[in-house]
Amino acid sequence: MIKRSNGNARIATRMATLCAVAGLTVMLSACSDSDDNVDPANDGGDVSGESIAITFEPRLAGQQPACGDTYTASVGNPATDYKMNEYRWYASDFHLRHADGSTAAIMLSDRGDGLQYQDEAHNVALLGFVEGCDTGAEEPATNFVVDGTVAAAEDYTEMCFTLGVPFALNHLDVTDAATPSPLNLPSMNWNWSGGRKFIRFDGVADPAGAAQPFNLHLGSTGCDTADATAAPTSECSMPNTYQYCVALTAGSEYTPSIGLDPARVLEETDIRVNTAGTAAGCMAFPNDPECARIMPKLGLDYMLNEELLPAETSVLFQ
Repeated sequence: MIKRSNGNARIATRMATLCAVAGLTVMLSACSDSDDNVDPANDGGDVSGESIAITFEPRLAGQQPACGDTYTASVGNPATDYKMNEYRWYASDFHLRHADGSTAAIMLSDRGDGLQYQDEAHNVALLGFVEGCDTGAEEPATNFVVDGTVAAAEDYTEMCFTLGVPFALNHLDVTDAATPSPLNLPSMNWNWSGGRKFIRFDGVADPAGAAQPFNLHLGSTGCDTADATAAPTSECSMPNTYQYCVALTAGSEYTPSIGLDPARVLEETDIRVNTAGTAAGCMAFPNDPECARIMPKLGLDYMLNEELLPAETSVLFQ
């Protein structure tokens, strides 16, 4: 079950890597390394003025995802049978962008379900099959909507968000009662050093044959800590967060929707095989051959055997 803690816990540190938000349609533009800042205290209007609901439309190889389902000849290269075991992710720092490039922060609602968190500087939502696929529930709990309020305006052109968790929140102790939900889930925690698993798309390739586990996890790497039980005091060299911006159309400013499909990230990878001595699938660690055609498709640079594989346009969200 989702553990709920004090939603009023405050984090004083402010991050400054936001890409302003407006609404969504179909064309995504990457906003990583943006210099735009979102300031909830100076966002051009009364953030209580307009309700907004952002809907994510989940797919797996173009089909509706379901825990335990097998997708025949659908995932990877060559296209392989794939059984889905996990499908969830963190998204953060939702905001809208005006036509002139200025931004307006979206203030997430306290819905009482522990799936959205908001403080003075950041917001975070947990989406997907939020309690995992192994709870035994006939219909596992899901969340595919982020809602809140934003300043009313007539010139919003984009909605932006970050895949991942801001550094200021990423390394909070998952066992501390003061850590707010949804950041207190052990199943989405990596370790003290790396922080959270930003995405957890787990499955099994060729389940009736080779039954090769192939998991896609994303988290921060290159985190400078004394040991794995200590949180870093400065940002990791590879934070592995990525910002997405979606163009809006008239009338969709406050009800945007966006699709995602992890199969697009795996489309050039043979998920039936895994290099000996490496994690099952791709878990973002450097020098894992299975990550070579996956990390760039998440819009992230990747180091493989001292070779930089440059980021491409991310295909996860479209």
